[in-house]
Amino acid sequence: MAAQPRPSATLPRKIGRIQRLMQAGEYRQANELCDHLLRTWPGEFELLMLSSHILQAMGDFDRMMVTAQQAFGARPESLEARARLAECLLYTNQLGLAIDCIRALEEQVGGVVPALTRVGEFYQNCGRFEDALRVQLRCVELEPKNSRLAADAATSCVVLGRAADAEKLFDRAIYLDPKNYDAWESRSALRKQTADNHHAQQLGFVLENLPEGDSARIPVYYALSKELEDLGEYDTAFDCLRSGARLMAERVNYDVSTDERALDHIARIFDGKRLATGQPGFEDANPILLVGLPRIGIALANRLLASLDGVASLGPVNTLIFALIHGVGPHQKPEDVIDRAGDIDFQRMGQRYWTGLRGLAPEAPNLVDCTPLNFQHLGLVSKAMPNARVIHLRRHPLDSCYTLYRTLFRGGHGFANRMDDIARYFVAYQQLMGHWRRHLPGWILDVDYEKLIADPMAQMACIQDFLGTDAEIVEGQLQAIMQRSQGTEAPVGVWREYREQLKPLATLLRTHGVPVDG
Repeated sequence: MAAQPRPSATLPRKIGRIQRLMQAGEYRQANELCDHLLRTWPGEFELLMLSSHILQAMGDFDRMMVTAQQAFGARPESLEARARLAECLLYTNQLGLAIDCIRALEEQVGGVVPALTRVGEFYQNCGRFEDALRVQLRCVELEPKNSRLAADAATSCVVLGRAADAEKLFDRAIYLDPKNYDAWESRSALRKQTADNHHAQQLGFVLENLPEGDSARIPVYYALSKELEDLGEYDTAFDCLRSGARLMAERVNYDVSTDERALDHIARIFDGKRLATGQPGFEDANPILLVGLPRIGIALANRLLASLDGVASLGPVNTLIFALIHGVGPHQKPEDVIDRAGDIDFQRMGQRYWTGLRGLAPEAPNLVDCTPLNFQHLGLVSKAMPNARVIHLRRHPLDSCYTLYRTLFRGGHGFANRMDDIARYFVAYQQLMGHWRRHLPGWILDVDYEKLIADPMAQMACIQDFLGTDAEIVEGQLQAIMQRSQGTEAPVGVWREYREQLKPLATLLRTHGVPVDG
């Protein structure tokens, strides 16, 4: 076998050009140049790594996986190569293999904190929050004065329902770095603040000492608003919230019409005719999908579901969207994914998704995917996995919209920063859910959050009947979960405290036929 030519002196310059093309979003040109260079230097590590990232961006997950494996083969001792392999296994829904790879990476990195931090992130992406927390607490031990590491561990505690531990870790993060303003906001969201145990005065002092218009004010505004709301100071709370949302909106490049068109496009791709006909899906898959708008109570509903014997919640995962992109294959722009979603191999896509979920919990009879925005893809799910079971959590329109507005979304959900955008997105969401109900009758169970809070035993019995499971429902266990969740979700009917401030929103919703009274 001929030896590979040694890299020329011009290779670094050509690699730099590939990187600039990637930064400009010119992935097709970057891929052509990278392929050309790999024909000359087929085992060049840096080229293989770049190729893997380019192919990921283009949606060519099969070739992405191949180049990642080649890069790892070229440098099996490289942390970067193993981390990239783990990442590609996640994207291709080979989650059992991904977890094995992440564990090997954890052993390989030893006590290198930046690498361990990434391992924790990988575990989080797999829904393995106990493992993530274990790694994050190790990082805290290794660097006890690092505020960010303490906050990372606190975030995993939040997901695991360990609010008291999370608060201690957020306290520590803030003590170590009072300018870790995200930690202030996350701590305020943990529980209901009380007159003898709150941070409103401290938050007010922090806000006074930050320059007007500074982006650091955003999480402080949201934190102060949440605490003032808990303390019953609703007018001041809303003023703070409005100020924070306005600053956030100024920094987010978002056009709600893009989402409106996308949701309408999905309904047209998966119209009644396509939903009623076509190729069979993967019938062995029977996941439970818990869907709805984000932050309206899905975390609580998920914990209640997970309390049932034989039910494993995987948390919000990207498994469905990764399976869709993999099925669509190489594409030039995001709109192509919707365009081609109706013509993919549904059976293969369903199998990829189910294999991914099963890799996370091989033994559990019932698996819950609680990714809220999967409501967008229920037509696809019905084709790919006809035996899937869908629970749709809904809430009073004004409570839903206000809950979106009061939440600081650090990534995505740009519609949540302006009231008119929230109203338009809510209407588009309701229209799409109506489309699914009309064409998939009996396949979706609507659960009202208000009824779930008022009588969790009765609602869980209805959910059990829909799912076809017969696990014992333990009232004390449900009540304990409800108790721990107090203060983390917006109270039922909280919109009434802001009736005046929400009038423009209510008017917009009524204009589109959404009932908001009562």
